[in-house]
Order: sequence, then structure tokens, then C-alpha cells
Amino acid sequence: MENKLIVLDKPDQIEAFRLLSLKGALNLETKGLQMSRGRKASVMVREVLTAAGKKAPANKVKLLAAYVEHLTEIGVYIPPAVKPVQGDGVDIRDKNREREMRQVNGE
Repeated sequence: MENKLIVLDKPDQIEAFRLLSLKGALNLETKGLQMSRGRKASVMVREVLTAAGKKAPANKVKLLAAYVEHLTEIGVYIPPAVKPVQGDGVDIRDKNREREMRQVNGE
């Protein structure tokens, strides 16, 4: 496997990395851990949200959800795709494609 080096040298790239690092740190805080001994990530995330003119919930789990929504809106974070449901061995995405094709063909 080849290691690929990523260089973040533009200000918007550095800011995006900082925002995503805060997401990871806040995720740790929701589980009772801290990323550092400095300022809490929840405080910094609240500052980011209030600067963006959004409400910052007091509950850390709700704060994380609001922050992820904010990151998605500004295009910094792309949520992972929904995993297909396991069960009958057929990928749910295939079922959805079949249904869409039937609708297109008028069946």
C-alpha cells in the first residue's frame, strides 16, 4: 500500500482541518474523554456556531449534531453514506435502483 502525503497549505484548507479536528474532539467529549488539557472543544464549537449565527445547545450530544449539520452546510464535512441493510443478501441500493427503473419505464 502506498502512503500518500496530503499538504494543507491554503488558509481555507487549514480552517477546514481545524473545524474537523474540533468535531473529533467534541465527539470524544460526548463519551467522557478530553482531547487536551486546554480549552474544552464544546466551548470552542459553541463559539463557532454562535459566530455563524446559529443556536448552540447546552447538551453535548445535541451540540455535536448541530455542529455536524453546520459543517455539512458549509461543505467541510460530507456524512458517510447509509450502509445497506443486511438480511436477505440483496443490497438495498440495488432494490432502490430497480424501483427507480420501474418508475422510469412506467411499470
